[in-house]
Amino acid sequence: MRSVSPTLVLAIFLTTASATKAEVRGQRACGIQLVMAELLRRPATTQLEGLRLGRRGQYAEALAIDRTMEARLRDQPVRSITRLAGISDVGRTQPRIVTLADGTRALFKPFHETVHRPGVGRAVYEIERALRLFRSPTIIERTIPELGPGTLQIFIEGARHDRPRGRQVAGVDPELQLFDYLIGNTDRVRNGKNQLRHDELEVSVAVDSDSALEVQHPALGGPGLSELAELVHDNPSLVARILDLRLEQLAAIGARNGLDPRSMQRVLERRQRILRLAE
Repeated sequence: MRSVSPTLVLAIFLTTASATKAEVRGQRACGIQLVMAELLRRPATTQLEGLRLGRRGQYAEALAIDRTMEARLRDQPVRSITRLAGISDVGRTQPRIVTLADGTRALFKPFHETVHRPGVGRAVYEIERALRLFRSPTIIERTIPELGPGTLQIFIEGARHDRPRGRQVAGVDPELQLFDYLIGNTDRVRNGKNQLRHDELEVSVAVDSDSALEVQHPALGGPGLSELAELVHDNPSLVARILDLRLEQLAAIGARNGLDPRSMQRVLERRQRILRLAE
């Protein structure tokens, strides 16, 4: 990715060097807007930059990019629709690459009553952002006349399927394993799929959490008690953020996305198990 202009960064620094705290806050907001304006002239790299900023703890900037990506996915007209290379039309979902008017490419997946349920993908994304993980591309729900209703998610250019390494289970690192346990997603651990690797990101990118947020706890595929205890031990930062989640917050996410309230109650119950192991 081409870096933000050094002249722009220097200008932002010089204008804040001798300012008061209130002025700095205002100038910092202007600085974010200027950086955003420059980034948004390169739509293919903006999502990667947002994920990087989020992983570095620069949440305001990362969330600003999220909002811009959401608006782009929601409002931009469709320029073209093509098949995803290597994916046939056989199966219950038939993903497509949708190119928007500004050149942004996104993956469209039509809803299916069992394998790609309405509300799930967006709710998982909102929980992931609430936990400040920044490992998922921006996703919205949208109806495209030629394809029907489904999800539209930013396509990560240059990404490839991740492969097992180190202490990963089926190629899934401990942080992602614990997140998947929280949301009740078992597909990733069972088959090691649904995650991508990109050279510009330190961690894999999580996609397709379609088995998550069921009303019942998963019967198979999740970690055993000793495995869960190890995941809790290995992820103190994520555990602290999970413990900050509250029922009202989860209920609001579920309601916004039309989910059965019991699915969020299951998330809270798994959160309680994590809390007991962390004590």
